[in-house]
Amino acid sequence: CATEKRRRRKRGTMADPDRHVVINQAVCEGCGDCSVASNCLSVEPVETPLGRKRRVNLSSCNKDFTCLDGFCPSFVTVEGPRLTAQAKATALPDVSAALAALAPPKLPTVGDPYDILLTGVGGTGVTTVGAVLSMAAHLDGSATTLLNFSGLAQKFGAVMSFVRLAAEPAMLHQTRIAAGAADAVIGCDAVVSASPQAMKTYRKGTAAILNHAEMITGEIVKNRDLDLQMEDRIAAIANACGQDSLAGFDATRIAERLLGDSVYANMMMLGAAWQAGMLPVSATAIGQAITLNAVQVERNRLAFDLGRLMTGNPDLVTGAMLPRDTAPAPENYDDIVAHRSELLTAYQDAAYAARYRAHLESFEGRCEDTALRCIVARQLYRMMAYKDEYEVARLHGDPVFRAQIESTFAPGYRTANHLVIPFLTRATDSRGRPKKTRTGLVRYIFPLLARGKRIRGSFFDPFARQTERRIERGLIDWYLDLMIRYDPTQDPEDWRAILGAAGEIRGFGPVKMEAITKVQTLVESQLRSLNSA
Repeated sequence: CATEKRRRRKRGTMADPDRHVVINQAVCEGCGDCSVASNCLSVEPVETPLGRKRRVNLSSCNKDFTCLDGFCPSFVTVEGPRLTAQAKATALPDVSAALAALAPPKLPTVGDPYDILLTGVGGTGVTTVGAVLSMAAHLDGSATTLLNFSGLAQKFGAVMSFVRLAAEPAMLHQTRIAAGAADAVIGCDAVVSASPQAMKTYRKGTAAILNHAEMITGEIVKNRDLDLQMEDRIAAIANACGQDSLAGFDATRIAERLLGDSVYANMMMLGAAWQAGMLPVSATAIGQAITLNAVQVERNRLAFDLGRLMTGNPDLVTGAMLPRDTAPAPENYDDIVAHRSELLTAYQDAAYAARYRAHLESFEGRCEDTALRCIVARQLYRMMAYKDEYEVARLHGDPVFRAQIESTFAPGYRTANHLVIPFLTRATDSRGRPKKTRTGLVRYIFPLLARGKRIRGSFFDPFARQTERRIERGLIDWYLDLMIRYDPTQDPEDWRAILGAAGEIRGFGPVKMEAITKVQTLVESQLRSLNSA
């Protein structure tokens, strides 16, 4: 199975091909068809200034490449090794000196049973962390039991490890942590940490440290806009344990940036918990247990030490990280309009952007609802900036995307695009849709094709007469007509739903055509209901 394949690759007993899948988020529409095609949770949602898109988590990818079957031209395969963690980090801190400057934590004593709960998801090493902690306690001379609840946790399923420590074996009458008995919680995943099974072990005073990273669940395959409600989950945990008992940070992001692999996040959480004085185990014993585990010993030791620094001196760690990949999304109306106008200028020209602003100014004169204005500004942009052949070529040829690949892969890599070639593609896939072609040469054509945006929609545009392109141009007029039909005397909530429904029109080819039919039917139904009320 895929899990065993990944395990063997990590242990070096099975070849790990230097072929990877990367999604150009500028091209991606966030339609989720790649998740439907692959049923893979390594295709993760990522928030961008233009809304939710997708990315491939290279740390957890099983490399079965079924995500390429999604009907989308944003996928690029890269052949070549990934950059090492040292090459990706701007400057790792002097960990030894930083640790020496930390005040040693006051560790709890092992007398009566001391119960530690580890929570996380399958495929990320939660049970390994539990085994390391249990072995470390054994090396320190404590009695210990370890009970793993993994269920269907081959990958991304809920995992809980119960680690119980005591001075004598006779004091450990059971391996399960009783209700309200957890002394410490290392939450490697907020969703599992906030589950009823985990929450029932908490009590006021339970020391907890939580990874704030959003790890998606299988529901994302059916619900592309799934909201994990992280703030609510963290608040529920804080309420159960006490506000003063909860700490946390995004360990996954730090592990990816400084160690090159998100799998080290859980070992980082162990280090943070130890430095916070949550574990009655010595750091020396934990280091010995990591060595005995004999898997990526140096990397896991470094992850543990970085976790300690995230509790004792977090600025030293975060200061070594590369800046975020994207700027925050504009929130207020004026910023949204300015941002989209700039993008439309790059998409077509300044006149096209001016047309966008003129339509919005006309709408502003009739609409006082700020939230509705923001919706219209976002959705009108999406209708006007449809991704035809010229735009896909421009975005794939963007130096920003090339820089993203160069920051991830070692020099000498080769890339290939996966897309449908207009006028040439004749074959169909298993779902009866045009079959994508893998080609490495098309990237040399992208710069030339991108210049063709000047003839977009004109008599000289060879793509303009395609059915899909005619429908996409028609969407602009359809949306402008909705803006004209807006009645400020009617319920603004109804109009937010009507004018915001265009946000569900995503994807490419048959995926987008299906969405257009569905959304337009829904909108017409909503308009009839609104006018008959």
